[in-house]
This record gives sequence, structure tokens and C-alpha cells, in this order.
Amino acid sequence: MPDDPDEFEAAIRAIAGPQAATRVNGFSAGRLPPKAQIRRIRFVMNPYAAEFHESQPVFIDVQTKPGLGGWSRTVQSGFRDESLNSRSPLAPSRVPDSYQRFGFDLAGPLLKDRTSLSLSAEGRMTDTARTVRAETLSGGVSQLADSSTDRLDLSARIEHGWAKSHTLRAEFASLSRNEAGLGVGGIDLPERGFAQNRRETTASLADNGVLFGKVASEARFQGRFESIDFTPNDPSPSLRVMGAFGAGGAGVTGGRSLKDLELAANFDLSAGKKHALRFGLLLRDISVKTDEQRNALGSFTFADLPSYEAGRPSLFTQRAGDPRVEYGLRQMGFYIQDEARISPKLTVSLGLRVEGQSQAEGLFNLAPRASLTYSLGARTKLRAGAGRFFDWYAPDIYEQSLRLDGQREIETLLVNPSWPDPRVAESAASSRSTRILASPDLSLPRTLRTSVGIERNVTDQIRLTADYTHQRGRRELRSRNRSVAGSNLSVREIEATAKSTRHTADVRLNLMPSPGSRGGFFAGYLWQSARNQADGALSLPADEGRIGDEWGRALTDARHRVFGLLSLRPAKAISLGALIFAESGKPFDITTGRDDNGDTLFNDRPEGVTRNTGVAPSRINVDFRIGWAKSFGGARPPRPGEGMRVIRVGDGGGVPDTSDPGNPQRYRLSVFLQAFNALNRTNPIAVCTVFGSPLFAQPILTDPGRRIELGVTLAF
Repeated sequence: MPDDPDEFEAAIRAIAGPQAATRVNGFSAGRLPPKAQIRRIRFVMNPYAAEFHESQPVFIDVQTKPGLGGWSRTVQSGFRDESLNSRSPLAPSRVPDSYQRFGFDLAGPLLKDRTSLSLSAEGRMTDTARTVRAETLSGGVSQLADSSTDRLDLSARIEHGWAKSHTLRAEFASLSRNEAGLGVGGIDLPERGFAQNRRETTASLADNGVLFGKVASEARFQGRFESIDFTPNDPSPSLRVMGAFGAGGAGVTGGRSLKDLELAANFDLSAGKKHALRFGLLLRDISVKTDEQRNALGSFTFADLPSYEAGRPSLFTQRAGDPRVEYGLRQMGFYIQDEARISPKLTVSLGLRVEGQSQAEGLFNLAPRASLTYSLGARTKLRAGAGRFFDWYAPDIYEQSLRLDGQREIETLLVNPSWPDPRVAESAASSRSTRILASPDLSLPRTLRTSVGIERNVTDQIRLTADYTHQRGRRELRSRNRSVAGSNLSVREIEATAKSTRHTADVRLNLMPSPGSRGGFFAGYLWQSARNQADGALSLPADEGRIGDEWGRALTDARHRVFGLLSLRPAKAISLGALIFAESGKPFDITTGRDDNGDTLFNDRPEGVTRNTGVAPSRINVDFRIGWAKSFGGARPPRPGEGMRVIRVGDGGGVPDTSDPGNPQRYRLSVFLQAFNALNRTNPIAVCTVFGSPLFAQPILTDPGRRIELGVTLAF
């Protein structure tokens, strides 16, 4: 697996699937810890426990190591440059690429068998370029736009055993990330770039123990504080020529800050020999302050290159007013569940979760859950479940209804404006203003999920799982155009009226290597069919008079997905690994690039074309890693929990954890070479969606080509 935290998380998500939710030591928000501090990664299937808010079919459960035992220290570094890389797809030449990563981890006891300390610091510096593929009046454009990222992660964790059965864990993490060259690539020219500076601080406190001698308890509190500032490269109006190029300024300034407080508690109680009760609560408070300003200098839209050459823009939009917005959202959840052992072969779990959120109708939304496990033999289990889940009303969606309320900010639209000064020929008939409002009966989106699956431990190390899942979404968020004909006011209403459906079949085979074995593997195949009525809460229908055309494939509907992880040890000091991922093309919405129906929206489709009927090219990615390791320096006492790298698929039963007891000698030197996109495939991120454009259905943004990274780690 990659050592870079971002690439490591991307690899884990590629295995788990696009809908996976991540929890780190029980917390749902935040980022993965450094790989050296991870004790266990578990993929939890069929999560119908009432404890969970999320409806995702897979959970990525991450737990960190304790620091008891002797002191351990790890220093690591990695680097790459363009001399080792191949030319990226769409790039006119080899992309400049300078990457340096350095890190340090320290863990050990402060008080023997009672208090441990873990410290981590990691920095990354990247200077590279994004590829631009566009069409201008002078012809096709293929060029590079500079891009850079500087990142520093710091974390500290203390775990302390107190009383007879309690463990207290306090953790602090800080992230500093400065990025330049954002907003460019694809058809957007380098002048469209902007810089973003992000600061994030997370502090958490958790206690696990036993109350009254029989109630297992877990209490968690986390505070996350984030600030982001934006700086554009070019302080000028932006320019968009549909299906051709984007130029001018990025149109974003100011910044925002967020405070996210989360309190959770869970309690476990055994009721006799056949019942295990679990109950708890979740309280979350999100506060946002922002003076982020977008499109203050305006934006021109041209239907195509001939219109741009003739100086005939179709639309000019501009926002004016006070960009300062301050608001808060509160979320709560309570649950209770009972896991009953009906017979030696049958276990049934019943639960009820109650959820509510401010700014949405209904504070007591009932989400019942049920699941069962039936043993068909010593090695085979049948699992089934059903449950109701709710989605939160996202803060950024709520923020738009506050910004464009007709008082704070006003967005003006000029139809067929003059060029380059849009107001030379302005008239009352060509001017409109936009308002975004939330429906007064807006409720939380809900999902009904049912599934059935089978697990079989083929051998002591090999597990096979197969699951079928059906999800039906109702009252999902989308926007509708509520403008009145002849009015100068353009009204967009966010409402909870959309629906969706998803069918998935998931088959996975896992070989967990036993101590001393030469290798293991994990392989999976996912088939899905997903359809919905909107691509997001702010997406609008192409034509309000043909709302039925909005029922189509979801943007995430890659029909086939294959993924795998292979680990081999051909010799004692040599290790080989490969991460394989492939998926069929995802859908995209085919548009004309024009406002054919006069609603000031450029999402119109060709006659007879419904939503998301285009299909992008498929993706195939193989990452390869070879490593060499040498231990030396004499023997030292064992360190509990050291070296654990566990990936388990299932709900926790079946194939046992596998662990590395750690390095038995004082020093261990590891050197690795890693190739990303080893096959140098052209893997599209985005394609041109404008029908009639020379770039239509072609990739305009792709993953980088093959990149080679060298690294070294010293543990002592």
C-alpha cells in the first residue's frame, strides 16, 4: 500500500467501493492517521446496526495502535521527479514533477503498562503541472499549467489506563495545506487558476471501560476546526465558451471557517445469556462563518466558438452584496438495539434509531433496522438485513439559500449582453435576478436498504462472500425552476421530491496470509445499476416541461468494477505488492451548450436525449510496489501491537486477524520502489459533454501517467 496518506486513502477506497464510509477510532469525520500508526483496517459489510447513521453498504473501520511496550521510532522519506515518469496522457510533453515526502513517528510508554504516547509528523512538497486540452480560435490547445501543494501533518495521542477497567485516549491533530494552480486543467486555461490555503485542527477525547461492573461504555468527544482562504490568479471577469475553453479570473475570493463538535456515547449490556443490548446517542453541532465571494466581477457565457468570434455572448451573470454569512446546524441521533441468539444457528438483531436536524422538517425521524445471521454449517453463514436510513441536509446546500435570499447577495443575469462591457445595451427586458430558497416542508432524504448475502470460509485462511443489495431513495434533494413567465426574478427552489434506486451484487474472495506464508490476496467484483432524478441538491431539470427526462443513470453508475490486492514474498528480504482497479465507463449528461428554452441555464439536451445517456471511457489502474528490508542490531524486547497490518472483509467473524509480531531486532531498514498507473493507461476523470464540440465525449482531464516513487524507512 502507498505511504502517502492521500494515495493510501484512495487505495483503500478503491477496494471498499465508491459509497464506503470511514471511521477512525469511532469518529466519522476527519482523515486517516499515518500508515505506521494503524493497527487494523476492517471492511464491515451489511452495517444494519442502529448505531450507524450512514446507509453505505461498506464501512472502513480504522483503529490505531497502542504505544505500550518499548519505545519505537520510525523515520521515512520518499521522492520522485519527471525523469522517472512517463508522459501524462493529453500532455504535450513530459510533465514536470517534483515530489518529496518526509515523516517521523515516535511511540512508547510514559508509565509502564498504563500510559502511552504516540507522536507523528509528516510533510509533503509537490511541484507539478496540470494538463490543459481546449479549443480556441487559433485551434486546439494542449499545454501545461503549473500546480503545487505543500502539506504538513502533525498528530499526538496519549492513552491512559485508569481505575480498573477504563482507558482514556486524547488526540490532537493539525493539518496545514497550501495549494496553487487549482481550477485549471481540462478546458480551463492557466489564467483560471487560484490558490487555496487550508488549516485544520482536530482534538478528541474518548473513554472506554465498564460501569457498575456489567455495562461496557464508550464516550467520545471531538472538535474539528477548519479555515480556508482563496486567492485568484487573475482579478478579471471569467469567460466560458461551451465545449471549447474557459478563461479569465477564477471568480473566488475571501474564505470560510468551520467548527464541528461531535459527542457520542454507546453502552453495552448483556441481558441473560441470549440478549446483548446496545444503546447510545450522537449530538453534533456545526457552525460556519464565511466571507467567501464568488463571481463578484462577473462571468460571460458563449454558446460556441463562432459566437465568441462574433462577440455575441448569450449570458452575463454577476453577484453583488454582502458575502458575510454565519449559520449553524445541529444533528442528533438516539438508538437502541438488541442482538438475540435465538438458537445455536440463528442470531437476530433488531434496532431503532431516531434522528433529527435543524433546518429540516421533523426532529424525530424513525429508522428501524433488522438483520439476521443463520449458520448453514461450520463454515457457511447466511446473512440478511433491512433498514431505513436518513441523510443530513448538507451545510453548503443550506448556505446557498442564505446567500441568494434576495437581500444578502443578488445575482444579476443579463441575457444577450453586449461585449466586452455587458451593460452598454442593457434593458429592463434583458435583466433578471436570481433567488435560491429552500422549500418550507424540506425533510431529510431517506433510503430503504435491503440485502441478502452468504459467507463461506473455504479454508482456514480463505473466505468467500457474496451479497445482493437493493436501495430505494425517497425525498432526496433537488432544485426546481419556479420562475414565473414574464417576471424578472429567476427562482430556484430546493425541495425534497427526488427519488433513486440502486441494485448491487458484490462478490469478494480473501486469502489472509498466515504467519510465515509467502503471500495473500484479496479480489472482488461489483455489479451495480443506479438510477436517480438529480445529480445533486442544486441541479436543475433541463426542461421543467419534460421532468420525466430527468430519470436516468446516476453519475456514479459504473456498471462493472473489479478490484484486487496482491501481496507476495518471494524471498525473505523481498516483498512484492500490486493494487488492481478497473471499472466500466460512468455516464455523463449530453448537452447542446446552448440555452435553447430561454431559462438562462446551459443544461439543455439535444432532442430525444434524456439525462446521463453518454458513457465515458473505462478506467484500468495497476499500482505496483517492490520492497527490500533488512533487520540488524541485535535482539530487543517485543513491542505489543507492533507491525500489525490487518485487512479483514466481513462483519468481524470468520477468518481471524493476522498480525506481524514486529521486528525482533533493534533496527530495520526498508527500501521500496512504487509505480502508480504502472500500465500507463489513459484513465479519464472528465470528458467533454457538449454535443457538436470537437472534443465531445473525449477525455479533457485524466489521471497522471506512470509515476515512479522511491522511498526509504528506518525503524529503531
